[in-house]
Amino acid sequence: MFVDDPISGADKSRRNQIASAIVDGLVSDAFEQVVVVVVMAIEDCLDKRAFDYAVRLDDGRILSSSLPELQESAADASADRTGKT
Repeated sequence: MFVDDPISGADKSRRNQIASAIVDGLVSDAFEQVVVVVVMAIEDCLDKRAFDYAVRLDDGRILSSSLPELQESAADASADRTGKT
């Protein structure tokens, strides 16, 4: 399931309820994988510890990621650019 900015306009209490429903509730029970897109900085709106992975983007570029595949790919690409393996 792809959830596009489900917390926009919600106060902190409602944001936490929405996050709980996505991570521990009906949504997570019904879908094997859930992708949540949040337009604002996640630290400003949700407890990022509630989610398995996070990818931070700016202008279409990955600033940071906790995805294992991206971390490994980024390390490989960096090694390729510097000539180190």
